[in-house]
Amino acid sequence: MNTKIKADRTACNTTNESIRTCKSLFDFVLAASLLLATAAPSFAARNFQENHPRRSQLNGRFAQLNSRMSGSYGQLGGQYQKLQGRSNRIQSQARQDAQANGGSLTTAEQGQFNKRFSALGQQVSSAQAQGAPSGQWMQNHPRRAQVLNSAAGMNQSLSNDYGNLGGHYVGLEQRDNRIRQSSMRQAKANGGSLTAQEQSQLDNRESNLQTAISQDSGQ
Repeated sequence: MNTKIKADRTACNTTNESIRTCKSLFDFVLAASLLLATAAPSFAARNFQENHPRRSQLNGRFAQLNSRMSGSYGQLGGQYQKLQGRSNRIQSQARQDAQANGGSLTTAEQGQFNKRFSALGQQVSSAQAQGAPSGQWMQNHPRRAQVLNSAAGMNQSLSNDYGNLGGHYVGLEQRDNRIRQSSMRQAKANGGSLTAQEQSQLDNRESNLQTAISQDSGQ
């Protein structure tokens, strides 16, 4: 009887040891997989930069310009959509040329795209000057400028609180975009301006959206 109990305990210990060994092996494999998954994107990016330096340099410049335009959405003299469209077309052409060259850009192509980039950058600067608080566009369209600036501020709040919005980020961002689109449609119908009533309606929508953002972010 005692011999049987001892044998059973030995088997149990062996089984527990096997479980611990398997668990340790699983943890090791999981950790290795996570490490590879984390390293893969940075390795791919580094490999792309080394193999396509001209295209990588151009992509970096456009990423900075797009960030600059997004950050001053409501202060571009009403030219954001036009400028963003030009940026997108240049980048699309760069991708097409690169595909025709096996993924790379030639020196001549890079030079041409850099010239187009510089010209676009100057247009953005000119639009920012017009849309600055003392600029002519904001003086001529104060209601629309105010609405766009408020929408840009809420878009920045959404980006800052991305992970603290209870999964509602996409819905809130869509509401913000619809306000901007409404302001553009109404302004287009009025020769570029908003009426006092239209501004009031858009202000109410922005106020409701800001309340929703604050509630979802736990403020």
